[in-house]
Amino acid sequence: MEKNKFRHLLFVCGLSGAGKTVTLKSLQEIGFDILDYAPLDLISNALQGDYFTAGQGRVAIGAGVSTLGFDPEKFLALATEARQNAENVTVLFLDCDEETVLSRYAQTRLRHPLARDGAPSDAIGKEREMLAEIALQADLKIDTTRLSPRDLRVKLEDVFSERSEHINRPVIILQSFGFKYGLPRNADTVWDVRFLDNPYWSPALRPLTGKDERVGEYIQKDEKFAELWEKMTDMALFLVNASAAEGKQYYHLGIGCTGGRHRSVYVVERLKEYFTSAGYTVAIRHENLTTERRL
Repeated sequence: MEKNKFRHLLFVCGLSGAGKTVTLKSLQEIGFDILDYAPLDLISNALQGDYFTAGQGRVAIGAGVSTLGFDPEKFLALATEARQNAENVTVLFLDCDEETVLSRYAQTRLRHPLARDGAPSDAIGKEREMLAEIALQADLKIDTTRLSPRDLRVKLEDVFSERSEHINRPVIILQSFGFKYGLPRNADTVWDVRFLDNPYWSPALRPLTGKDERVGEYIQKDEKFAELWEKMTDMALFLVNASAAEGKQYYHLGIGCTGGRHRSVYVVERLKEYFTSAGYTVAIRHENLTTERRL
């Protein structure tokens, strides 16, 4: 495999029912060539052959237990070989909880590829065990449990669009969320900013969000914010660069407040400006910005 033959090789694996078909279709729409369901030996031959234009290709390779002759060790070996011979390589793992997978199979009326005679739940457990090492070594994990197909497409576009193609620097994913709705499943690190003064208790600011200038001014007046900002940016930069040194190409940071509308949103927007000005590629997601407010 020529060193500069590909601009990006993306290996996609994950649980059956977690969204691999939607993922590969979405990647195709943003400019990736797709290889799916091909035996791993044939994929290796294809990457070394003349199927792709040298220096221009972005290729997404899908594989899983439904792939003929699939073997997790061979899959990881193929990704390792690619890392040694291509500049930009990513292993993406798609995860999902068992209840959601069972619901999706019930809706489509399809059979899990490992559920020959046994219960589907047994097949899901067996598959998770088979793929455990791939999940452990993946550069990026996306849990699709709470994602609609549209949400998944948006997330993939944020991360893998051409504007996210930076060599030797990880893509930083910043996500605001409300603790009362639960923790983000995919975050590498989660920080709590609920100790900051809450704009929610100001009747004039309550209908606004952390994107509004008046909300930002209110939060900045809290004497704790300046110290938080200094420590947070220093630690965030350290974590991102330390993870990059270990080969991670994506770093997912979650910032949480009570409802996910004011303080966490403001901090994420500020962090986006900070990292963008430092030359990093940043994708943001406000998990609960439009969630109906609850008492």
